[in-house]
Amino acid sequence: MNTPTDQRLNERAARAALATHTTPAEVGAHLPGFDAAAAWSQLTGNGRLRHFHPIPALKAAQESARFVIPGDEDWPEGLHDLGPACPFGVWVRGTAPLRPLLKRTVALVGSRAATPAAVREAQACGYDVSAGGGTVLASLAFGVESAAHRGAGIDSGRLAVIPRGLDRCFPRAQEALMRNILTGPGRGAVISLYAPGTEPTALTLAASADVTAALARAVVLVEGIHRSASMQAAEAAQRMQRPLFALLPRDDDGYSSGNTRLIVTGRAKPCQDARAAIAALEEVPHAAAELVTALRAQQVTAWPDASPLAQWITVQADCHRRLRITAGHPNTQRTNYPPAEHSGWHAAELASGGISRTVYRSASTDLTADTAALVSVVRQWAAQT
Repeated sequence: MNTPTDQRLNERAARAALATHTTPAEVGAHLPGFDAAAAWSQLTGNGRLRHFHPIPALKAAQESARFVIPGDEDWPEGLHDLGPACPFGVWVRGTAPLRPLLKRTVALVGSRAATPAAVREAQACGYDVSAGGGTVLASLAFGVESAAHRGAGIDSGRLAVIPRGLDRCFPRAQEALMRNILTGPGRGAVISLYAPGTEPTALTLAASADVTAALARAVVLVEGIHRSASMQAAEAAQRMQRPLFALLPRDDDGYSSGNTRLIVTGRAKPCQDARAAIAALEEVPHAAAELVTALRAQQVTAWPDASPLAQWITVQADCHRRLRITAGHPNTQRTNYPPAEHSGWHAAELASGGISRTVYRSASTDLTADTAALVSVVRQWAAQT
């Protein structure tokens, strides 16, 4: 008979195996009641993966890093904001508990081919974050992000996300920096979506940029250019309603073209340093965040989503039924979600062809009562077949 520990190991092994051979969206890993072992059994039903044995594979991989899954004390709750792309689990190196590091995490992102001025600014931002009691989060890439790690105080915790398995550093030349993060006085950690032995690709770089935004409580773009990993992280932060800041551009040669675009379009707040991001950590969570928390407490799958004109919460009951929740009137054009004063919720079921059916509408200014009523309605809607 399996003990609870054995059953937990089997779920962990199944999730690790699924992460190697499929994507979360393909098997509905974000939906309530997801069973990793059943999903793995279905995936191997055709015999294609009959030679892969999840439990021995996980034990071998965990010689390099531990595999953290939903339900673990160290599981980063912010990853749920990735919606259908929320990973089966993440690989972690470092003995420091993740939860304290994640409470005040500020992602500092920027170009790998950074200007000297941007490197200096990144180091100053790293210092500002650590001095303000925050955790510096960045990749180990050359340029802005490794400079941010080096600027952090020696006793502060740091988090790094790398786009390959944790059996090796990426870039290889940053091995000393990774070792310093793991063993320094601040006791930091390194996180990856990928099992040991996985090589970096353009796809792993893109996915790691999204994870960086999901792990962050706030994001600062130090110096970014179009179509770069740093811009992807910044845009993902905006979609997931993380406070997003961009340093004021200081060049005329396009090195900060991404900063300019985000500031001009109103998607990022201009700033001179990272202290604005630290201040944002002290702000009371907005109504959308409180609603998502309340829904998840009731085992309802919910995550923020966004468009350039309006922002909303998405709730998913199964692979085909989705609910869209907006603050106030559903067609209100705005850049900040929700308005400063609560003016009600609007929930509509999304149907194929773009036609929607209103499920709930209120004009209440009592946020607490209105949120409780909406959560009850959404639970009933999700239970419908």
